[in-house]
Amino acid sequence: MLIGDVVTNIYGSIEKPEAHYHSDDDNREQKEREKVLQWIAPAEDDVRFQALIHRNARDSQKQGTGAWFLDGQSFMQWRSGEIQFVWLYGGGKHDMICTVVTLT
Repeated sequence: MLIGDVVTNIYGSIEKPEAHYHSDDDNREQKEREKVLQWIAPAEDDVRFQALIHRNARDSQKQGTGAWFLDGQSFMQWRSGEIQFVWLYGGGKHDMICTVVTLT
């Protein structure tokens, strides 16, 4: 799955505004919600650019890149939902995320 697909899936899972209003306050709140959704929505060009970066990183990786991480306890706990995040520090984070996105 490409980074652009991940972002699109996240954005697509946010509840879209529906026309079930009960008052002016609801309308105002709904308009604010729509503004926020438009603001956080990825621009189509940005999604394509991120997908290109991901493809380039993926294609330049050697076989087995990140295997130590994918087989590690932290990643396994994160993937199973036991923990909510894994802290990555140091160099190579982009390649590591590319590996995770590509293989999961």
